Amino acid sequence: MRKWKCTVCGYIHTGNEPPEKCPVCGADKSLFEPVGESAEAAAQAGTETAAKWRCTVCGYIHTGNEPPEKCPVCGADKSLFEPVGESAEAAAQAGTETAAKWRCTVCGYIHTGNEPPEKCPVCGADKSLFEPVGESAEAAAQAGTETAAKWRCTVCGYIHTGDEPPDKCPVCGADKSLFEPMAETAAETESPAGTESVAKWRCTVCGYIHTGDEPPKKCPVCGADKSLFEALSETAAPEKSADAETAPRSSRGRIYDMLIEQMLKHHAHPVSVHIPNGVIPMNVLFILMALLFHMGSLELAAFCNTVFVVLTMPFIVFSGYIEWQKRYGGHLTNIFVIKILCATVVAASAVGIMIWWIIDPNVADATSPNRWLFFLVNLMMLGAAAVAGFIGGRFVFKD
Repeated sequence: MRKWKCTVCGYIHTGNEPPEKCPVCGADKSLFEPVGESAEAAAQAGTETAAKWRCTVCGYIHTGNEPPEKCPVCGADKSLFEPVGESAEAAAQAGTETAAKWRCTVCGYIHTGNEPPEKCPVCGADKSLFEPVGESAEAAAQAGTETAAKWRCTVCGYIHTGDEPPDKCPVCGADKSLFEPMAETAAETESPAGTESVAKWRCTVCGYIHTGDEPPKKCPVCGADKSLFEALSETAAPEKSADAETAPRSSRGRIYDMLIEQMLKHHAHPVSVHIPNGVIPMNVLFILMALLFHMGSLELAAFCNTVFVVLTMPFIVFSGYIEWQKRYGGHLTNIFVIKILCATVVAASAVGIMIWWIIDPNVADATSPNRWLFFLVNLMMLGAAAVAGFIGGRFVFKD
């Protein structure tokens, strides 16, 4: 009797043919392969050895002259299979030219064909996000065509190939202005006369890099003024202020400096703001449900949440101030003015709501004459927290 092994769970079946379905994991008949002497017997039966194909998504091995329409394990498309071992060698010796290979720069999927697919079958990335791999890249370089310029997205690192950067980064959505030419491209684009390369300017507030003869009138990320940009030079050494050597700090000063350093290192402000940003929406929902359905228990829960927000706000405001002073130089640009105003509204609203609730414990009751005004103040606090969070996200994603 022959033996067959389920390639999914390892179950061994004894019989002339594999079962229709694996009794252990339910895998299809096609997922069984001969084992040991059975495999040797199959090889000596005089029949030609069928080709083997590997699913590049889950690793499933298919035996047959062609890959299946879909992988029976993960459902990957036929195009995601590649020949394995002797099958690959046979394909190479068939006299046909080896098709080009293209790599998806988003997920790493390798596509074989003369051109990249319209969309990546794994992550859905656009055709423009594929790049030639290995021999395909060498063939493209030797085709006699000029090498296109390369542009790097300063937000996510995506590399774009073309005469100009795209209007928007296809990975993170960053604007065209946030792309910068890569080293080789910048060297190639210099004029033959040996003119100087285009200058680069760094925003001293958020770190955005601008390429051009002059800095922009306003930073496209944080709105900082033109005067807050500084020229970047590879040969320029960092300037040291005259009073760089400060007087020795006291033990308390050193402890304070160490705490501030740790707060900045571990992003204390971005982490701590998630506390009110998570509690306030739930608080507004509790108050609304209490007003509509006369639920006193939700009133109490909302009050406790408000007290919790009030207790966390001092640290959030302090860590935000430290972040603004140390990381962004304390520059009072428009974006920081809005963020400070939003933080003030959230803190003042939370304190005001708590005091109002203490003075009038029934203010959130369905029978209170001031219930909707009270709800409106909570809604205003939620809106301010949302705007502050949105602005903070701009510093992270720089779009």
